[in-house]
Amino acid sequence: MRCLIRMALLLLVLGCGQRAAIAANAETRAFEAAAKKFQLGQWELAAQDFSAFVTNFPDSPRVPEAIFYQAEAAITNGQLVEGISLLQTNLNRAGEWEDDYLFWIAHGHFQNTNYPAAAKVFSDLILRFPESPHSLDACIGEATAHARREDWARVVEVLANPRSPFQLRAGETNETVALGYLLLGEAHLAQTNHSEVLAAVEALRPRARIMPPELDWRRAYLECRLYMSEGKYREAVLNSTNLVSLAAVSGSGRLGAESRALQAEAFERLGFPDEAVSALKLIEPTNAPPETLRFALMKIAEIRLAQGRVQEAITNLLSFWNQYSNQPAADMALLALGELSLKQAVATNGVVHTNVLTQAAEYFETLLKTFPSSPLDGRARLGQGWCLWTQGRYAESADAFAAAEKRLDDVEDRAVALFKVGDSRLMLKDHAGALEAYRSLIDQRTKLPDSRRDLVELALYQSVRAALAQTNMAAAEDALRKILDWYPNGFAGDRSLLMVGEGYLEQRDPARARTRFEEFEQLFPSSALLPEVRLAIARTYEEQGDWENAVASYDTWMQVFTNHAELPRAHFARAWDTARAGREAEALTLFTNFVARWPTNELSAEAHFWIGNYHFSHGDFVRAEEAYQKVQISRELGFQAQMWAGLSAMARLDCRGAVSYFDKMLEAPACPRHLKVEAAFASGDAYVILASAHTNRQGQLTQAVQQFRRAAELNPAGPHVPRALIRIGECFRELGAFGEEHYAEALKAYESAITHSNATVSIRHQARIGLGLVAERKAEKKSGAEQTALLKEALGHYLDVFVFEGELRDGERPDLLWVKEAGLKAAAVAERLQQWQSVEKIYRELQRLLPSAAATWETRIANARAKQQQAGM
Repeated sequence: MRCLIRMALLLLVLGCGQRAAIAANAETRAFEAAAKKFQLGQWELAAQDFSAFVTNFPDSPRVPEAIFYQAEAAITNGQLVEGISLLQTNLNRAGEWEDDYLFWIAHGHFQNTNYPAAAKVFSDLILRFPESPHSLDACIGEATAHARREDWARVVEVLANPRSPFQLRAGETNETVALGYLLLGEAHLAQTNHSEVLAAVEALRPRARIMPPELDWRRAYLECRLYMSEGKYREAVLNSTNLVSLAAVSGSGRLGAESRALQAEAFERLGFPDEAVSALKLIEPTNAPPETLRFALMKIAEIRLAQGRVQEAITNLLSFWNQYSNQPAADMALLALGELSLKQAVATNGVVHTNVLTQAAEYFETLLKTFPSSPLDGRARLGQGWCLWTQGRYAESADAFAAAEKRLDDVEDRAVALFKVGDSRLMLKDHAGALEAYRSLIDQRTKLPDSRRDLVELALYQSVRAALAQTNMAAAEDALRKILDWYPNGFAGDRSLLMVGEGYLEQRDPARARTRFEEFEQLFPSSALLPEVRLAIARTYEEQGDWENAVASYDTWMQVFTNHAELPRAHFARAWDTARAGREAEALTLFTNFVARWPTNELSAEAHFWIGNYHFSHGDFVRAEEAYQKVQISRELGFQAQMWAGLSAMARLDCRGAVSYFDKMLEAPACPRHLKVEAAFASGDAYVILASAHTNRQGQLTQAVQQFRRAAELNPAGPHVPRALIRIGECFRELGAFGEEHYAEALKAYESAITHSNATVSIRHQARIGLGLVAERKAEKKSGAEQTALLKEALGHYLDVFVFEGELRDGERPDLLWVKEAGLKAAAVAERLQQWQSVEKIYRELQRLLPSAAATWETRIANARAKQQQAGM
């Protein structure tokens, strides 16, 4: 660089003999004295002398040079603003030093962490002085400034430009070029451009010998991170050994700690958690940066927690605390214990583990008492606030969050603390205090990173709640306007506007809700959300079951808001309410028009479903099936439609077509289990119907058995299982015609249904009747004593149901439908056995249980008595 060359020449002059010094004039002597102090690193004195030189010799041709060194000394001495200002003010008189001025202006901005300004000045330097000896350093400086802001696309743009100083000198093997390749590789890695990262790594390999240890470590670290990004964790582990060695050569505890941290991550990704923990434990507590040590502590705890070794995780942290209580990270161990315990306390299904929560609070309290000046004080108070909040101690949580907000360094954590101050006050019904806290957070909106701007939206939403609780409509409108302006696609806009009225609706108080909405119309007649308010008014009528007024409200709304985005929803609601008002034919027309006008609207599926139900209920199964087919299978309603399409096909005796619908449901992973169960039942029923009219009756019944078994297997503990067993028994009973071995399967199914824990009294009645039917079927193929024995067996099963007292469990009542069925079948078998007295008694009991059919029973009783007389009884 020109300035360094000149300084070297200047110092050479300073080393000349006595006579040269004597010969020098006052101007030269003054400059040489300042330069000597600059060489000795006396920055403040050098700056003073160069300043005096400019004052005393304003016409000297060396004034630009003196100003430059004065500014450089100031910047080097930490007086960044003064040095930058000096160079900027005198830039117009810099002459041949202008590129030096620009370089140090950029350097000063960089040191002052004003990275956008630094990047701009570096860029200007390259553009205006492409041949400057600073151009390469400026190019690297600009890229580094963008990297500090994680603007990786700009880093690549700067360094990959073929006309950039870096690319023009990319073949050189100096340290600056190596740094450029490192930056380029890191930028590509951040954008997952793996091939470009590899190219950068390859370019760095031959330069490793000229790199200082720390830069060489960065090269190896980049290579390991590339392996990690590509999922090559084994290669990352192997190369991490070299990384650890390079860190040791550098003598940096920080690099050693980061090497072990990466090694641990690679082991963890490979599925070797114990090796990961071992690597993290090699981080030396006395040399590692506190933040890396804290990461190691937290990661060890996280791994052990993931392994279910909770106590070991706690033990490791407690062990560190007990062993290194005087180390910088000792307070972090307590904080980690507190934060992990807090997460553990509230992590399981929303259930708070009180004892773990208490332990978390104790860790935070210990940190605050033991380390009153800890930089983690704010984090500890934040955790303490969360513990108190979770315990419902809102007054104390408000104080803890407020104290945390004053002590936290991280802007996001401060925002969270302030937000929870508001929430705590809101829970205490201190609405004014809550509103004040939320407003303080909202005022800090521009300071928050984009990732936490959602917190501001939440604060605005809560502000609406607090303001409405105070009936402070001005504050509510102010918060609402900000929600709509700042978060047009956010969650809170419509909820904030309609919140109060919908709250009344949720409490089943539609009259008060409607009053609030009508008040809102008066207060905010020009609000952009007025259409939603009027839709909410229609919903209040729906809540009251006043379908006619609801329909009228929707009609009026659609006449006013003809192009509103909610128009489809209003049309749908009007059609639905028309149906509920009893005008189903008119509703059919409205739903049909709806699906024609908005075929892709999310509500079209429900409209098609309603149309299908209408046709099904009116016996038009062809149209019903067509409507159900138009409901896309993207959510549960679609599978319900498939179910009804199958039932429609069955209703028109297209059982094959029905089975295809049910099969689709059964094979679809997204189909809810309860619908799969019903599909399996329906499929079984379809095969039973097919069996009645099919030449391969045995095959169809076998298919039916498979489907009913499938229904049971889909949810073995479900209440439907006994029903499935009944249907299986019925199928095997029919299959008995093709081989008596099937009767044994039928008996097994019926008996399983009877003993099943989910079997209702109706199921048990039905199953016992099934046992009787099997016995009768078997009797048909026997004669003599064998037949009589089987008929008596059947009679016994029927009487078990008919004489139901012994069949009932505590609290149960008999199912008279099946009792009647059992009685009729018992009487029929008794007649076959010519047990006429029993026949008469059975019919008399039926007459008592079911007096509505008295005439029928009297006829049968008379017939039984006649048979007794004929038999001489």
